[in-house]
Amino acid sequence: MFSFVKKLMLGQKMQFNEGEILLLDEPICLMPIRTVMDTAANAKAGKRNAIYLAGKTSGAYWFEKITKRFYQDKMPAKDIIEWGNNIIAMAGYGISVLEKVNFDDKEIIFRLNNSTMFRIMGKSKKPIDDLYRGFVAGAGTVMLKEECDAVEIKCRAVDGDFCRFIVKPKGKFDRSDPVVKEQLEQ
Repeated sequence: MFSFVKKLMLGQKMQFNEGEILLLDEPICLMPIRTVMDTAANAKAGKRNAIYLAGKTSGAYWFEKITKRFYQDKMPAKDIIEWGNNIIAMAGYGISVLEKVNFDDKEIIFRLNNSTMFRIMGKSKKPIDDLYRGFVAGAGTVMLKEECDAVEIKCRAVDGDFCRFIVKPKGKFDRSDPVVKEQLEQ
């Protein structure tokens, strides 16, 4: 398999750029198989946010693995988040940036530059990065030690140059806000 990948890379048929993987000039993303299985199970159960929920489960699972297996509370939380941002970039979702973390108020804000979903889907009337939103909600659950959700408050596909996500405990979102309601409805 590695000789095949080497041939693809040498022939520039497979490229790894910052936050992007191209295979035969088509953007691809790497994801844990559990995310695919959870998405299918959520969809079969009729959950409207099947992709978000699968990403949330996967994000929590992977951040739990990172913190327990590799760092065991020896690394500062911001460094662990940066490690997760690097995984997002390596997996081809775009460039994830920690904009703000406040452990006292239990709030994290991420920015996603060069979103792969935007590159594929283009403009939209509604935010589109549900999988990444799920990943950061799961990561927030582990980092803030309380079940969190995430809302995409700015989307490149809707109106801008980047995407922004706010992560905080489930009960801290205003569920009467139409954007929050739509993104967190299950």
